[in-house]
Amino acid sequence: MTARAVLLELRRGTGVVLLAALAAVGSLMSVMAAVSADRQTAWSGSGPGVVSWLNTAGLLLGPIAAAAGAWVGGRERRLGVQELLAAVPKARWRRDLAGFGALGAAVAGGLALVAVLVAATVLPAFSYGGGRWPLSALLVLLGCVACLAIGFGIGRLVPHRWTAPVVALGVYLLSGVPTYLDSGVAQLAPVSNLPAGDGQRLRLAVAALAVGWLVGLSATAFLIGSARRRGWAGLPALMAILVAVPLALLPVGWNGNSYSAAWTEPDPDAMARVCSTGTPTVCLNAVHAALLPAVTELARPILAELPPDSVAAEQGVEHPAERPTTAAGELAIPFLEGRAAWFSAELRDPERLRTELAQSFLRPWCTDQTGVVDRAYDLAITLVPAGRGAGEPGGDQLSARLRADPAARRAWLASYLDAGRRCDLATYNALVGR
Repeated sequence: MTARAVLLELRRGTGVVLLAALAAVGSLMSVMAAVSADRQTAWSGSGPGVVSWLNTAGLLLGPIAAAAGAWVGGRERRLGVQELLAAVPKARWRRDLAGFGALGAAVAGGLALVAVLVAATVLPAFSYGGGRWPLSALLVLLGCVACLAIGFGIGRLVPHRWTAPVVALGVYLLSGVPTYLDSGVAQLAPVSNLPAGDGQRLRLAVAALAVGWLVGLSATAFLIGSARRRGWAGLPALMAILVAVPLALLPVGWNGNSYSAAWTEPDPDAMARVCSTGTPTVCLNAVHAALLPAVTELARPILAELPPDSVAAEQGVEHPAERPTTAAGELAIPFLEGRAAWFSAELRDPERLRTELAQSFLRPWCTDQTGVVDRAYDLAITLVPAGRGAGEPGGDQLSARLRADPAARRAWLASYLDAGRRCDLATYNALVGR
């Protein structure tokens, strides 16, 4: 009977309109992100990457769901039929549950359509389906349902035609503004606060708290607007408070990939190495394994220009941190999240990555960035053709002499790479002729 009532509510139009609105807005946001210059702010070819974008889109999809909930919640009182419906044997909460269920189905359908669209753009580069992304997707769905319930409850209490847009604006502000405050309160926002991405996965304990908070919030808002005795809302409200306190008190910290360190942990399966055959060897993380042929094609010519007797010249390893924690003899490839071209396993901007590879292979990670270190780095860049586009061509006599003598150039680069690992300022001074 309840399923039939839900289908009836869907046919009445509100659920269909909500589904279409969510799909349209989510698709428009995706297209705008896809054509933007900075592709790395969009999504990647992995389950966590797709869900991460859904979470971002939730900043607008959540308020839309809240507006729909407010409109349906206040419908009976706006139409003046509450007394007529009171004579119907079916309890009010059952009628409300049918309407709310129809909107909930529309929310799930809208998110699913956006997810399918986003996943289709990176399907050829899809490399990894782990990372607890179903749990992340559940939290995104529960967050939008919580917005729907908040709107439904407020709409039932204040059945004005302007309630829907006001509620939408309020949910948008309450979800977006706290994220700029660097406060634990931001972790209670129902949408757009979920940290997820390549190489990371949600901590199960924190995810359990988040599920409890969103379910408690949704049930409280729904019962306040629907139950004849609003005291019934006290139980879910108590549950929401009990889990919200430890959630809000989690430390606000960030790891090297800008994801909340309190919410996430490294995903060892995603970070497992997948290496090319032959030499020089190029290794990527499993989460980006589909890009290995394209990256190998870019990296090997650069590695071949570095000293052949140096282990560091023979391997590139991908790392998510801003400062790579490479082992001895390894050169760091920049983290490749969001680098795949649309509808292919190729790179979106290979020339840019080629320059970044040269910079990363030659960059000295020294805390004492003195002038001599910068000078040595600038000189090293001029000796690798792939890196010259990032800096000055280097026309001084030392650079010209080294470029003209391959043996001397390799010896200089070998000393430079060794000095970079030890941050040996004396060797740097000798290399630049000071």
